[in-house]
Amino acid sequence: MQPTWTPSPTPTIAPTDTPQPVACWGTVAVPALNVRDAPYGNRLGQVFAGDTLGFDAKWEDANGDWWWQILWTPEVGDPFPAWVASWLITVGAGADCSGLPDVNQVVAREPALLWHAVPGFNIGNAQVSYDVLGSKGIDYGIKPYADMDACLDALWRGGWCIFRHANEDCPHGIGGADPRQSALDFLRYGDVARVTLAGYERAYYEPTNECNFGSSQSDSQLAVVYWWGEWLDEYLTEANARGYPKLVIPTFGPGHGEAVQYRIWRDVLNRLAGQGGMMGEHAYTPDIEGGLCGCDQWLACRHRLNEEVRQAEGVDIDVAITEAARGWGNDPVDVADMVCWYEQVRGDTWLHSVALWTAGYNPTWPNANLDSYMVPIAQGVSPAG
Repeated sequence: MQPTWTPSPTPTIAPTDTPQPVACWGTVAVPALNVRDAPYGNRLGQVFAGDTLGFDAKWEDANGDWWWQILWTPEVGDPFPAWVASWLITVGAGADCSGLPDVNQVVAREPALLWHAVPGFNIGNAQVSYDVLGSKGIDYGIKPYADMDACLDALWRGGWCIFRHANEDCPHGIGGADPRQSALDFLRYGDVARVTLAGYERAYYEPTNECNFGSSQSDSQLAVVYWWGEWLDEYLTEANARGYPKLVIPTFGPGHGEAVQYRIWRDVLNRLAGQGGMMGEHAYTPDIEGGLCGCDQWLACRHRLNEEVRQAEGVDIDVAITEAARGWGNDPVDVADMVCWYEQVRGDTWLHSVALWTAGYNPTWPNANLDSYMVPIAQGVSPAG
């Protein structure tokens, strides 16, 4: 059961036992809208298309985007102020928002800085980097491939973990097999996350990785997009019923994401957001000069273009960049380039976290080992705020 607000034919807030009329009000203009504990902050729940909300304050960022403050009633406990994005709401005809007070003390969340890691990485260096980042007010953590101990270590130290299983990246029979049965079959890879990460608020599980998610380029590829819509619907429903950790799904490879996917998956992605989940993206720079710091809109900073398209299609969901590196992922580590890129994207408030690639030696990517660079990167980024 989701937390609820208090609807009324005449929009009201309820700071006391006697609700007072609210002059500024509006209706939700998208299928599902996230309610957050602060502008760009953590999700508390959702309101839905056509729902009427009363506003009692606003907050505006440096780009001129603003948020409305509402009174949120949790499932258990007393109502408290919460926030919704103004650009996804239609202000009511006749509403008077001219006297609405400005709230200026709210600080936007910055993305956590994580290390992508393979088994055998230098966990001691990671732990030192957590301390450095924490001293700067930056959230930290790990995105381990198959290494549950590293995940638990980060969680125990107050960090985040996005766990990735060691089995197949993608389901079999994409576009051909029964999508709902395929989703049920793929759930078996998540059992270790379901059992081990239960109860950890900062734990996520990433089931898929750079699959063929279809496109609008041909009828056969469009059919794949629809196939994934059913697959995701079944996976989310069953994962939620089984008590899985929050999900990061699907995860796009570098340069991917288009309007038709968000349009067809809109309802299921908004439902994922309502369950605390996120989408995943990868940021690489193959054949592009300027490295990550160049922030090319098609690759290193594709997440910005994708966010514009998601908003246009009525999708409101946070993103985790679960891999980020120069070239195809085997370029030598460039500390300055990674620091520069993080400094640029840390203002992208829909980003929950970014995971730099990759700590630990892997013979496929021998040059990308971050083991001796995690601490210098942590030292190189500026403090939060």
